[in-house]
Amino acid sequence: SRIHLCLNTRRSRRKRRLQWRRRWRI
Repeated sequence: SRIHLCLNTRRSRRKRRLQWRRRWRI
């Protein structure tokens, strides 16, 4: 689940920074 958030943050870390944060956090 680390690579997932890494890729997400790299692509849209300021657009969906709250969405992916909630997803990998749970």
